[in-house]
Amino acid sequence: MGGALAPGLNGSWSRGKVEYQRVGAPSELVLVLCYGPDIRSRCKPVPDKDAVKRAFLTAFILLLTAGAAAAQTVTSNAAHRESHLAWRPWSDAVFMEAKRDHRFILLDLEAVWCHWCRVMDANTYSDPEVIRLLQAHYITVKVDQDSRPDLSNRYEDYGWPATVIFDGGGHEIVKRQGYLAPDEMASMLQAVIDDPTPGPSVQPEPKLELPGEGLLTPALRDELNKNFVAGYDNEHGSWGTDQKFLDWDSVEYAMDLAWLKNDQRAEHMARQTLACGP
Repeated sequence: MGGALAPGLNGSWSRGKVEYQRVGAPSELVLVLCYGPDIRSRCKPVPDKDAVKRAFLTAFILLLTAGAAAAQTVTSNAAHRESHLAWRPWSDAVFMEAKRDHRFILLDLEAVWCHWCRVMDANTYSDPEVIRLLQAHYITVKVDQDSRPDLSNRYEDYGWPATVIFDGGGHEIVKRQGYLAPDEMASMLQAVIDDPTPGPSVQPEPKLELPGEGLLTPALRDELNKNFVAGYDNEHGSWGTDQKFLDWDSVEYAMDLAWLKNDQRAEHMARQTLACGP
């Protein structure tokens, strides 16, 4: 009704559910608040010099309240749908159950500080079709990568979230990196159901061959030490220049060099990295 005159009110106008009526001097206004569908039946004039300010403030608060309620409803509905998935911890029992019931296992490897992990929970794992496929054919496993360094080290190249699908025997079928939209996830889940052979993301692991001489040669040791120093970020600490995780092996090696060989540079590396700054 913004800008239109309310029926039957001479010299009055309304905007939304807040109505104004001019009385007396042009600068004087009477605030009329209306809360019912009939703008005339539930309006009460409230004479006040600051009526306009209070009207806009009231309308603004009402809009904020309505917006917050709507957002909370959407979030609550998404959380309710996502809660239909029975997330399990990583365990041998999960694989035994999957093998017995002829189900697949979906591993959602995430991090509590990961933004896209939360987006995937809110969008992908709340999608009705994704929920239907997972409930019918999968056992869902959710793991915080900080709590399982073994899984984190194995799949760290896939980032967080990392999505891995196994058969009941523990063999990998699909490994996916990062955020998966609902339609992409549903398509992948159905493809695994239709054909559970390992996809192109799963490559045979190279066979480990142990050398006859287990000690490093002096030349190889020098090369590794040069790479160790060259890969250090002198400005921000730690190793590498992109997204960083605590490289504990490198920190521990720096501490060993500092302790056993009184290496001042290695000590600085360890201290700067653990202090998260220069």
